[in-house]
Amino acid sequence: MRAAPRFVPVYDVWLRILRQLRRLPEAEAALADLRKGAPANAAIPHAFGVCRILQGRVPDAIPYFEEALRLDPASMDSAFALHFARYEAQDYPGAFEALKRVEALADPDDVDWRYYISGRQGIIHKDMGNHPAALPLLALAARTANELGDRRRQLHFQSQLATVYGHVGDYPQAFATAELALTVARELKDRLSEGRIQGQLARFHSALSAYTRAIEHYQQAIDLARQMGDKASEADQLKGLADILAASGKPKQALESVDQALAITRERNNKWTQARYLVSKATIERSLGETAKALETSSEAQRLAHEMADDFGEADGALRSSELEWQLGRKAQARERAQHALTLARGGGAKLLEARSLNALARMERQSNQGTEALAHDEAALAIAGQIHLPELLWSSHAGLADTHFAAARSELALPHYRLAIEALEKMRARLSRAEDRARYLSDKREIYQRAISVLVRLHAQYPARGYDAEAFHFAERAKARSYLETIAESRGDRAVGA
Repeated sequence: MRAAPRFVPVYDVWLRILRQLRRLPEAEAALADLRKGAPANAAIPHAFGVCRILQGRVPDAIPYFEEALRLDPASMDSAFALHFARYEAQDYPGAFEALKRVEALADPDDVDWRYYISGRQGIIHKDMGNHPAALPLLALAARTANELGDRRRQLHFQSQLATVYGHVGDYPQAFATAELALTVARELKDRLSEGRIQGQLARFHSALSAYTRAIEHYQQAIDLARQMGDKASEADQLKGLADILAASGKPKQALESVDQALAITRERNNKWTQARYLVSKATIERSLGETAKALETSSEAQRLAHEMADDFGEADGALRSSELEWQLGRKAQARERAQHALTLARGGGAKLLEARSLNALARMERQSNQGTEALAHDEAALAIAGQIHLPELLWSSHAGLADTHFAAARSELALPHYRLAIEALEKMRARLSRAEDRARYLSDKREIYQRAISVLVRLHAQYPARGYDAEAFHFAERAKARSYLETIAESRGDRAVGA
């Protein structure tokens, strides 16, 4: 440090050594003395920022890295550190801006930096819900890592890419990409990553209502996490298993699983994750009929997230609380919480949360006979669904807009959206390989067929020569077939999940 007082990497090494020796307070004192003698040395505020990160105070590191860049605008080390700190603090727009600065400073011929930056940009787009933008960037990063023989980075970007394929509903690609990542993890003997990818595969099966397969993968993931002492992954997989058990009609077992996950997060004092798990617990409590208790739980999630300056977690908690407030008849409070969730989602660029908040507000206005307001929210949600191409959001947004038109007796405007909602559902269902999984996927979505039939019956009464009766009969037959398949699935699938 004395020989090269402006060389940033040496400070990083020095601080990490002191952390291992549990002497970080000494480092702060030494840096303060150095700063007095060299106030324009950009390496010193950079080192203060690294010190804050090593202390687990990531948001406090950001001003130091910003100061370092003001003193030395050409420092890639500080630019990347600022990107990292903003990303860890969930300031995704700010992280993306810092990464653009890194890209501008990088050597255009440095392939290693270029593809890594592309991958990081893809991850931020993914976390902001902009999945179409994330796909090509992550695909490029994974492919380049493979070509360069960088198996560790290939594993990282491959698993991120698999997640995005799942988000856009391309499950064949999601499964293929995750299986490739699993192969790389096993080649590297990286059992920690292997366990996490098992959990990823479980989530894909869960999204397709393939609960039996999902539970198998979650159990493998939990076993691997426990073998490796990976508490973070163990908690994550237990929470995922809780969601599956709840969806498959086992709320008491689900509650036990999510409580185990929460115990780990409390032991680790991880309030960020704790807030997210509490939202899941609130959903399970609601399914048990404990609405008031669920509201307390989701409110606690919202409070914790706010305490951590986690806008995304706070928005998620507020949105869940709004649904519970509405169920308890507290309509003004429900609207207020949903609007708060919408404001936070828009401020943080979280498109999926924004659309979910709009859908929730539309339902409230529709049930309050406020058709104009409901229509505006539904149309805004559908516009976002078209941007991010998330199948679950696409079908639910079409269904919501159709419901709003139907409630206002605009049957001709409702029908196209019911058709598109059912088409999206059928496409997702068709991707499932097992008959019982295909039936179970639609088991809680059959009402949409009935609403479409109601619209067609109403239109047939108005325009008997247009063939609406034939289309109504067609939907009725499809709904009947789905119901029959569901009955068969119950006799097979429920035994498989331990009924």
